[in-house]
Amino acid sequence: MIQVDGTNFELFGNWFEQKLKHNSNQNGLRLFNNLKSRKINIPSNLSIIATINTSDESIYYLDSAFKRRWDWEYVDAPSKANMSSKTIPDAVLYTNLPLSDGKFLDWYRCIVGVNEFIKSHSYSIRRIEDKLIGWWFIKPKDGEVTLEQVQDKLMFYLWDSVFARNKQLLTEFIRDKLKNKNISLVTFTDFLIYTTDLLEYWHDSVPTVEEKDDDDIPFN
Repeated sequence: MIQVDGTNFELFGNWFEQKLKHNSNQNGLRLFNNLKSRKINIPSNLSIIATINTSDESIYYLDSAFKRRWDWEYVDAPSKANMSSKTIPDAVLYTNLPLSDGKFLDWYRCIVGVNEFIKSHSYSIRRIEDKLIGWWFIKPKDGEVTLEQVQDKLMFYLWDSVFARNKQLLTEFIRDKLKNKNISLVTFTDFLIYTTDLLEYWHDSVPTVEEKDDDDIPFN
């Protein structure tokens, strides 16, 4: 027999059930009877919304029966093809990335530029859709993303995950696009040296989007 604070739980249950009946609480009675029978009841109008990265290698063999029982909506990664003020979240569209020389970059243009750079190496990167970054890869704070955040997360991600198998691709890109003929990437520190130059290149390779009307701009 289950005891709760010294009171017989069965007696408490009987008293509670009578109280529900007295108050004509049909929903409460239904729930109470389910609890007594160790059952749950799922409402017919319940909807579950979730996100999943179907390109993630860890879920590559996702159960097909599971897939059949859900409705799916594909969400593309940020790219030049789908870039507009309506597709970019406000918190990202109005976020700046300050550089050490006092210059500011549009963070959304950096994101798109990085993805275009990754896609340009699709011939050598496995399951490339899993490697593209989203708008919230680094979460802005007070309309700003710091250079330190980019170095610690984005640059390391490129070095350790996207181009983990072939660092030569990074070397060739820096040599060709940044015109540095004496480049040598042995360690991650060597790669970090080019952070600002790479960010500016990726940023400048992406056009600006048309600004939203003043009435559409969010107020903090």
